[in-house]
Formats: sequence, C-alpha cells, structure tokens
Amino acid sequence: ITANSVTSTLHMGLNAFGVNPGDEVIIPGLSVAMCGFAVWHCGAIPVFADSNPNTFLIDPSDIEKKITKKTKAIIPVHMFGLMCEMDKIMDIAKKNSLYVLEDCAQCFFALDNKGRKSGTIGHIGSWSFENSKHLSTGDGGIVTTNDEELATKMRQFGGLGYKNNSAKSGKVRISRDKFQDPNWKRYSIMAYNYRMPELCAAVGLAQCEKIEEFVELRIKMAEDYLRVFEEHNDMFITSKIPHGYKNTYYTFPVKFNDKNKKMLIFNFTIKITQKKIY
Repeated sequence: ITANSVTSTLHMGLNAFGVNPGDEVIIPGLSVAMCGFAVWHCGAIPVFADSNPNTFLIDPSDIEKKITKKTKAIIPVHMFGLMCEMDKIMDIAKKNSLYVLEDCAQCFFALDNKGRKSGTIGHIGSWSFENSKHLSTGDGGIVTTNDEELATKMRQFGGLGYKNNSAKSGKVRISRDKFQDPNWKRYSIMAYNYRMPELCAAVGLAQCEKIEEFVELRIKMAEDYLRVFEEHNDMFITSKIPHGYKNTYYTFPVKFNDKNKKMLIFNFTIKITQKKIY
C-alpha cells in the first residue's frame, strides 16, 4: 500500500495497530525524528530504547526493560541498511502481546541469518522512497503486511476513509447509482489523504527494474570504505555485521575514537546514480 511519505506509512501502521493517546511505542534512541513524529501523531508516547554499541541498532534487552502496561507496539528501525535482531524482538512482542512495525526506510533487500528479507518478519513492514533511498520516487513510502484486516485499516486511513477501500484495492470510484444516492455513506472513518500520486508510482515502478543493481552498487562502495577504515582501526570502528546477515548500506556508519576515548558516531553517506558511484 503506497503513500506520499514514510512518515505517513508509519502513522498508517500505528493507527492500524490501534495505538491511541496515552499508549506507548518503543523506538530506538538512535534514529530519525520521523519515528517519534508518527507516534506523536497518534497522541501516543515514544519510549526510547538504547542501541547496541556494536551494530548501532536497537538493543532487544533494553526493549524488555522499557515495556510497561501502556506499551502497545515496537518499531525496530533497520538503520543504515542492516537488520535488527528480529527473532529476539518478535519473541519479546509475542510474550507481551505487542505489535511490531519494521521501519525499513534505510534497508532494502537486506537479509538476516535465516535468509529473511527486511520488512517480512514483523506485523507490518514500511519503506521510504525519499530521494536518497535505494529506490526513489522523489518522495513516498510503502507498507506491506500479510494481515488483511491491518491492510484494510491502513488503506482506508491513508485514503480519506473511503469505505470501499480494501486490503487489495484503493479504487474509490464506483457505481453512479450508489455515488449519486444521498443516503449512501461514502466514508467509514475520519482519515487522512496520504495517497501516492500516480506519477510518483510510475517512477517507482521503473526503478524497480534496476533495484538489485542499485543495492549491489551500494554494497560494492561499502566494501571499498571497509578496506580503508580497516587500515585505521585504532581510530575508526565500523559497525559489526552479525554472522549470516547481509547489509545493503543506505549509509556507512563508523565510530570515531578520539584521544579522550569519547565515542562519536559518524555517518558517511554513500550516494549513487544509475551510472556512477560517488
């Protein structure tokens, strides 16, 4: 289900989960602001969990510490192109009856050690098509789920609440007889207009033809960065990739160890075009 931005898709997903004012949603402390924005849009409270110092991703052990009676959902963010420890996160969610929304804005086609793709493990997966992502429509986003009820709720919430929006279709123009009947109710809920413009969708479909190539270009560039930073591992520490995982490198994060032993995270951006790598 497409949308005009990934902030919108996160809002759509949280709304489908039934996140309401006063609820809590656990998100990583190291992330972009939009994760918190989407929680606030629901009137809920973002609760920040610490990140693993080796992978820079949300730490499942700290997620458990942050769960309260108000917790409704978890948003693991697959930062920089690397997947979080989804087995541990899903076990925590199941034990506490929580929903999981995978934020894959920076993570296209990454794999875990079981060969599963990012965005296919939680209840909902969400990707960004903003202009710096692996696949771009200029701006935009998409959500996926295998739950028909969640899909219907997301499409209606992002599609102005038209009641004939369904899990599989966003068609809103129907029989003229119904459309012109003053007693026929067109809407099921109060909702937002988060729909993706058709032109953006066309651009996205065209880019899908080369998405594997775009991903491999980023990985190739990251390998060059790795060779450089390995020569200076006394000063720079790259993120650790767990055994069997595939990182598709939205950007290339490293920690800089200065003389005072203060750890700072730098984010080296890998930019590509269809013809060149910068």
